[in-house]
Amino acid sequence: MKAESTNLEGKDTRIRLKWSPDFLYVAFVCTDNDVFCTRTRGHDEDLHNEDVCEIFIDGTGDSRQFIEIQTAPSGENLDKIYVYSADVSSGPDGRVLEPIRSRDCWGFLEWDMEGLVTAASTNSAGWCAEMAIPAKFVVKRRGASQFSSGMELRANFVRYDHDMQPSGKRNFVQQNWFPVIVGNPHNSPACMGRLILK
Repeated sequence: MKAESTNLEGKDTRIRLKWSPDFLYVAFVCTDNDVFCTRTRGHDEDLHNEDVCEIFIDGTGDSRQFIEIQTAPSGENLDKIYVYSADVSSGPDGRVLEPIRSRDCWGFLEWDMEGLVTAASTNSAGWCAEMAIPAKFVVKRRGASQFSSGMELRANFVRYDHDMQPSGKRNFVQQNWFPVIVGNPHNSPACMGRLILK
């Protein structure tokens, strides 16, 4: 993964992908000697304030509709769909222009992705987050219900890490598959990479 910060000692992140016609399977394998998860946050709560792995996925690549899924070390998840009611224009930093973002972006946290499965586990080396993402929600705007070989999706894979410092404060580090401004992967759909199913 590419990272916003160089303070990543002992913070390797590997992503493994598989797919079937009905699901995209994603595993984040995170090296971490300080997994920060209070296990007090529930479904669709602010998981990003602790360690979390996220995927952003756009089934058409036009940035008009995309999905965010988060999985915490506890296995708890967040699923959200973003819809733009206007064409999306981005600035040089990759973020959607402010007038469009504030006026035409609709994020629906109450939306639930039926069939989504997430899990997580911790070990002596760190933690792992796994997601099984149903195809029918990702490719619906293409007029499809399943993934197929050669299909191109847009996606970004993000890890948030909150590492304890000697000062007693936690240092926030964001890693991305494709670079985005820290704290803004949800505001940067045009920065998603190209994911081709083979």
